[in-house]
Amino acid sequence: GLPVREGFWSPASQASRAEAKAMLGIATSEHPTTVLLMGGGGGFGNLHEVAVAIGQMLGCIGFGQLVVICGANEEVRRNLENFKWPTEHPTPPVIRGFVANIHEYMAAADILVTKAGPGSIAEAMIQGLPCLLTSFVPGQEEGNIKFVTDARAGEFVDEKEPWDVAQKIAEWLQDPKRLRDMARRASQLGKPRATLEIAQRMYERFLQFEEQEQEADQAAG
Repeated sequence: GLPVREGFWSPASQASRAEAKAMLGIATSEHPTTVLLMGGGGGFGNLHEVAVAIGQMLGCIGFGQLVVICGANEEVRRNLENFKWPTEHPTPPVIRGFVANIHEYMAAADILVTKAGPGSIAEAMIQGLPCLLTSFVPGQEEGNIKFVTDARAGEFVDEKEPWDVAQKIAEWLQDPKRLRDMARRASQLGKPRATLEIAQRMYERFLQFEEQEQEADQAAG
């Protein structure tokens, strides 16, 4: 497993997901509805266009809430905050810049839309989040897409086609059973204790090395 920060050491339960939504001011529903869109810490990629397409699509289908984490990209954050979202949409998008509590936003979400970074995927799997991956670093991250899609815990749609991304989100939201199945498969891939297990193994190896050093010193003396 991949080491993750402390906020991801425990997977989100149904109760903790509802608590996170309430704490963050995100609308609650008996069906999966919250779409979390992230562009990494720097807010890279086609973030603005994808956010607008998803927001407009949610307006068309009449339900769902979009949460956008823009990272350090203040220009995108301001543009999205000033964007005139569909008036028929009952729940306006939540737009945030850089946040330190991304684990809470993931706990509140039902779908994650992001690039195929290994850290984000590992964290999403722990939280049982179906992933719609929209970009990748050639060579370095291509295998991450295969990992998610082969496990049927998500899909890939290129961010260069924002409307296709939005249509896929609408397709998922309108099929709650499919979303629940993907969430279950994601949870099966999650390794929340990876950090602790890695640290424990390193400590055990260190103790073993010390014992070997002591035995070697005694044998030499």
